[in-house]
Amino acid sequence: MIGDEKPNNNLLIDSVYVRPPLPYPDVGVSKILLPDTADFNDTLQPKVWVKNFGNLPVSFPVIFRINSVYTDTCLVDSLFPNDSLLLSFRSWLLKLELI
Repeated sequence: MIGDEKPNNNLLIDSVYVRPPLPYPDVGVSKILLPDTADFNDTLQPKVWVKNFGNLPVSFPVIFRINSVYTDTCLVDSLFPNDSLLLSFRSWLLKLELI
């Protein structure tokens, strides 16, 4: 700079360390597939899309629950980063119950 009274402070030399990203598991349901409407005594098969948003393969359980009237679990084995998987749960008979 013209007129710089302290030209020795215009330079900085240092070390920078760039490390690889830390592994992080991050999975989630990206979509739930159920009909918008249903009648009593209809048989429904719940389905969900799950996605691995993290940066390492993961295995995990997925529980589909409708209040206290339906629960089922699917196990996902080694879903790779950015991959998605469609899971189908056991069929459910929609009965006249308090949901």
